[in-house]
Amino acid sequence: MPVVHKIFAAATERGEVDPGRLTPRIRALPVDLLRNEILTSLQPMPDEGIDEIVDTIVLPLVRPAEAAGDERQT
Repeated sequence: MPVVHKIFAAATERGEVDPGRLTPRIRALPVDLLRNEILTSLQPMPDEGIDEIVDTIVLPLVRPAEAAGDERQT
């Protein structure tokens, strides 16, 4: 099992992630964004960039609607 899947599984167990929102594309998104940054900049991703990917892009997509204050229907 890829590491990112283990991370999502642990977050799901803690109630931080709605498993219904974990599509294959969303599961791949963090690594895709990291890879894109590394390939386009030819530099390692700074910690702030990883934090931004997780906190502002991925988590809002996968949080349970109640925890995110989200009105969207799932």
